[in-house]
Amino acid sequence: MRILYYIFGLNIGGAETFIYSVLSQINTDKYHIDFILQSHNNKNTKLMDLCHEKESKVFYIDAFHKSPIKSTLQTQSIIKKGDYDLIHIHQNAMINIGPIIAGRRCGIPVILHSHNSLSNAGKIGKVLHTINRKHYASKVIRLACGEEAGKWMYGDLDYKVVSNAISLDRYRYSEAYRAEIRRRHGIPNDAKVIGHIGRFVPAKNHEMIVDIFKSIASTDENVTLVMVGDGELKPKIEHRVSTELLTDRVVFAGNVDDAYKYYSAFDVLLFPSLFEGLPYTLVESQASGLKCLVSDNVTKDVKVTSCIEYLELNKSEKVWRDTLITCLQESNDRYEKSKSMIGSVYDVKHMIVELVNIYNEIGERAQIR
Repeated sequence: MRILYYIFGLNIGGAETFIYSVLSQINTDKYHIDFILQSHNNKNTKLMDLCHEKESKVFYIDAFHKSPIKSTLQTQSIIKKGDYDLIHIHQNAMINIGPIIAGRRCGIPVILHSHNSLSNAGKIGKVLHTINRKHYASKVIRLACGEEAGKWMYGDLDYKVVSNAISLDRYRYSEAYRAEIRRRHGIPNDAKVIGHIGRFVPAKNHEMIVDIFKSIASTDENVTLVMVGDGELKPKIEHRVSTELLTDRVVFAGNVDDAYKYYSAFDVLLFPSLFEGLPYTLVESQASGLKCLVSDNVTKDVKVTSCIEYLELNKSEKVWRDTLITCLQESNDRYEKSKSMIGSVYDVKHMIVELVNIYNEIGERAQIR
């Protein structure tokens, strides 16, 4: 089966992590996957290298928001020339309908996969999403990373949840990783580390992370904040940390190829997101047995272990600070807590079987037609 994955770019995010899990685990001799990208600035080198290793072709087209007609026609041409059996679209909102139109014109099944529960595209984007959902949601095979992401993308229509699964062994807690990452950033072994992994975008709420950390750091000299990731708001947050005289207490790790090691270095993950689909970061954290303090705006579907504690986003900074301090002080058997992930929907072995069944069912339907 020849499958075409459509995504804006291959950077650091939940959709890209899902794609990496699929491409690394699926039988690519039987299910060959190629890619259409709109961005040439792709920072996920690990995934790009995997595409090369698996002999996946990567096609570049014009960005839909700049040239919608040209972008759609380019997608249509790639589908026809590549003789693909289906197109699998990964999006956060139904704003770009080009690949849906192209797939239907070429007569192949179209999968739309929702990876978020909201969009930061602004008022116009939300209006377009609502209009397009009304006209196009019924014309695609509907997948979502979680229940809330499905409701956001498809409204009252039915959909299937394919969870953001991971290879559990990769994220298991490691004393060696803990020591390695702390040495890398000059963090004492006895320091308490508050961690965050995610893109520097409005949804991740980095301003609140800094607010909470500042409050804790004012009374505890043995606490460090480590933020992993990159993005448009990073310079602003770096400037904020500098003006607050916290530079020596905060680590900006940037985009790293070994993010899985950082979970072992953290003592608690702070995740006050404004909105999410189903964040891989929290799945990975649980696989490492890491305590997580999470905004109640994040889907409850992600919780498999007792590691996750939800807190209302509108609670005061003091409540968040005090709760985070309690999390830091709690004893935590990380090996034992992570065991609950084995065999769950977030175990990659389970997810691959589920996805292959979907692909096979689509293939059988196409043959019947």
